[in-house]
Amino acid sequence: MNSPSPFPPRFAVDYNDQRWRQLNALIISHSEGALNYLLAVNGGALAGMLAFIGAVAEIRQSSAALAALTIFTTGLVLAGVCRANALETMKALQAGWMSDFRSYLSQQITWDELVRRDEERVKVKERWGPILGYGSFVMFILGLGLATHALLHLPVKAI
Repeated sequence: MNSPSPFPPRFAVDYNDQRWRQLNALIISHSEGALNYLLAVNGGALAGMLAFIGAVAEIRQSSAALAALTIFTTGLVLAGVCRANALETMKALQAGWMSDFRSYLSQQITWDELVRRDEERVKVKERWGPILGYGSFVMFILGLGLATHALLHLPVKAI
């Protein structure tokens, strides 16, 4: 009886590589879309609140409106920091990989050590992106709630 090969067939490796590239491209595309969305909605909400505050004198007395303005600003800043963090993370991962690959080529480290270091870098670096992104989205939702509260509590003659 033949024992199965410990290595997958070539077609499986090729398919895995193709599928990985496809899924990776989807992750990149959706990440970019999410960041663009966060920048647009927080920026648009901030501009809308500024215009509303400028146009309706009564709203300027509303602490909810001013808090919404602050929260939309915070959401916009978090989205910007998220984008900057993504860039710096990719640069750090690339620099670390290149440095370790040179060490591998000069036989200072093994292939397994190269992979272990790269995986460790990814674990450390990947934490902040989701925190910043979801933080920005939470700021947008909170800002909407406060802006709605401010609008609903305006005197009828102001609307």
